[in-house]
Amino acid sequence: MDVSEIRRECCVIGLCVYNNETGLPSVLSNIVKIMESNLFYKVTVVAFYDDSSDKSDLILKIFKKKYESLCADTFKMIIVDNNPNTRNMRMDFGAGGNAATRVLDSGRTARIAVARNGILHVIRGLHKNGFPHKYFIMMDSNEYACVGRINIPTLCSALERSDEWDSVSFNREAGYYDYWALSYDKYIYSIYHVVNRDETIHNIRKDFETKLKYANAKNDNKNYDLIPVYSSYDGFAIYKTDKFLNCSYSSNIDIRLFPKNLLPKQIINKFTNDCEHRKFHLEAIKKNKARIVVSPLSIFYKLPIKNPGLRGPA
Repeated sequence: MDVSEIRRECCVIGLCVYNNETGLPSVLSNIVKIMESNLFYKVTVVAFYDDSSDKSDLILKIFKKKYESLCADTFKMIIVDNNPNTRNMRMDFGAGGNAATRVLDSGRTARIAVARNGILHVIRGLHKNGFPHKYFIMMDSNEYACVGRINIPTLCSALERSDEWDSVSFNREAGYYDYWALSYDKYIYSIYHVVNRDETIHNIRKDFETKLKYANAKNDNKNYDLIPVYSSYDGFAIYKTDKFLNCSYSSNIDIRLFPKNLLPKQIINKFTNDCEHRKFHLEAIKKNKARIVVSPLSIFYKLPIKNPGLRGPA
């Protein structure tokens, strides 16, 4: 697709925000770069905010006031406050040494699913009221996933090839990290819910790193392969709205959505919680034949100086 055609489209960017004052300024700075790139005619940010003990709320409100004034015709921000009656639904995004413990916290994944579904609800409302958006982006607000400077040429390249995908996520200069959300042949099931977990984690990392390398063997941001998968996120992904608007996020493992011929023989099915992205993507494939791909190009540059307190790669 020609860039001039893309620039006639509108895009929603969804943020889940809870105690994110460390990473949020850099994330919002990257959103400004997306706005300044003029890749979209209008950008609407939907921030699902959960009552926090830091300055996340203030950061959002200052950003909203500033850019709705500066870019009144091309920018809008909607801040959704989590219902006070459900404020036990905290959102804690993280990685690092105790990642497996957080993964197996069914409450955590359910809470994140609630937040992402809240964003989808707003997008549906916009469409119903005559404000359609061809694309939406889910973008993490933590202190590592989306804090490196965004690579606008990578984003532009993906949009130019939008006839080849319905959802695209990306590699990162600091390294691909989101293996829990990743599903592809033959690693379809959650890496944390198989009997031989450690071996599976090692194998999928080695295998997918090889796929990323060979997909961009020519080191060319125009001539590269998109990797077909069943699910992928890695902190930032673009979606075609019409392929995902009738789907939802869930932490529940729904075996009916999985290609049965790819399910490993030895799975742990006593855990009900899974990465919320997997259900979302598998449902879109089943309902709408959505094409999920990963670009081997990096969407964020590596931080020149890494904060030693970061819980994940940046």
